[in-house]
Amino acid sequence: MSEIVVEFLKDAGLTVTRFYGDEIVAYCPWHEDNNASLAINVHNGWHCFNGCGKGRDLKSLLDKLAPNKGLYQRLLDLSPQIHLRKNPFGTEKEEMTPLFDVEELPLATDNEYLQERGIKNDTIKDFSLKYHKGYDSIVVPIYQNNKLMGSVQRKIVGNPKYINSKGMDKDRILFPFDKVQSKDGKIILVEGLFDAIKAHQEGVVNTVSSFGGNLSEIQARMLGSLARTIIICPDKDNSGIKMAYRTTDMLLNMGLTIEYTFAPGQAKDFGDVEDFSELQFHSYWKLKALKRDLNKIKEFSNNA
Repeated sequence: MSEIVVEFLKDAGLTVTRFYGDEIVAYCPWHEDNNASLAINVHNGWHCFNGCGKGRDLKSLLDKLAPNKGLYQRLLDLSPQIHLRKNPFGTEKEEMTPLFDVEELPLATDNEYLQERGIKNDTIKDFSLKYHKGYDSIVVPIYQNNKLMGSVQRKIVGNPKYINSKGMDKDRILFPFDKVQSKDGKIILVEGLFDAIKAHQEGVVNTVSSFGGNLSEIQARMLGSLARTIIICPDKDNSGIKMAYRTTDMLLNMGLTIEYTFAPGQAKDFGDVEDFSELQFHSYWKLKALKRDLNKIKEFSNNA
């Protein structure tokens, strides 16, 4: 099945890096992409991890890539079974663990993957990180105001790496909202869940994650309720920098004060940091006055 779909995707102009089963990974054509950020499932739909777009079926992707080629209809002529699937979220095997089962999963203590990431057992217990043997995945329960809002499955092997539980509206959630504590009226905003988990483990408890770089207006208002100064910590790649600037514009329009930081040294993000004592903070207005941009700060932090 994937082989046929890949040929149509290539015809639409995509560069596919790998495929297996129903899953396909490609370079996203809508941003400068060094990491093959476009995840596609023959039956589940597609999304770009950079936030460029998403859809529940192949038709929306093929029509977006090649609107005048009629590729989807030609694909159906060859493989009509693609259109016969009733569940747009995939088979039961592919679906995320149902919400009501998440709390029944065993804790992921002594998990080799988490140990490699430097996540300690005390942190695993504190965040109730679970392990699903059938999916070979770490499952992160997402609580807000002491209510279970959903969960995120992190596959240890395979793509897409992260799958949100069905029905969870991540645009209304910051993680870990119930644990974050403002320091000196400041909150650090990171992209990934494990970035926030690692920061809290090391005592940087004023850190929250937005579930990726794209911040919704609701999340922005939530940040404003936590602190008046937001320190944006983008990933050290082009997409991270671009998303940081978009977030800056949104938060400035809300009257919030903006600062920046980067993971120190060669670490790409907070998830790779072992020592947070070397964090450097940079004022938005000072950077404007010095005519410096985030790429220059990124290079400075790499060499620190």
